[in-house]
Amino acid sequence: MENFFKDIFTYHAKYNQLVADALITHEEVLPAKAVTVFSHMINAHQIWNCRLTTGTEILLNQVHTLTYCKALDVKNMEQTMAFLHNANFNSIVNYKNTKGVPFSNTVQDILFHINNHTTHHRGQIIALFRAANIAPPITDYIYFKR
Repeated sequence: MENFFKDIFTYHAKYNQLVADALITHEEVLPAKAVTVFSHMINAHQIWNCRLTTGTEILLNQVHTLTYCKALDVKNMEQTMAFLHNANFNSIVNYKNTKGVPFSNTVQDILFHINNHTTHHRGQIIALFRAANIAPPITDYIYFKR
C-alpha cells in the first residue's frame, strides 16, 4: 500500500507543478477562479496532512499567489511522503471538518480522498484552460506511467 500511495502522490506532485507553471504563464488570460481553485486544492492537501500528523491547518479557501501555491504543494508532498513511510493504513483518524463536525476515517480512506480531491479540482482547472482557448497541460495518470 505504501508504494501505491507514493506512486500516486509522486504523480500529483509532478502534474500540480506543471499546472502551476501553466497557470503562471497564462494568469493574465485565465479567470481568477483558476487560482482560487488551485489554492483550494493545495490548501485541502495541507489540511489533511495536518489531520494525519496533528499540524496547524490553514484556511480551506484562502487564496495564495501561484508561487506560494507551488511552494506549499512541494511542502505538502514532502510531508505526505514522510508520513507514508510509517503509515498504518488501517488506523482510524479522528478529526473535525472545517465546520467543526467530528468524523473518523481510516488513513487509507483519507489518502485516497486527498488524491481524488486533487484530481477533481485539477480537472476543473483544465476546463478553465479550455474555456479560455488555451491548450491545457496533459495531466493524465497514464502519461505519467508511460
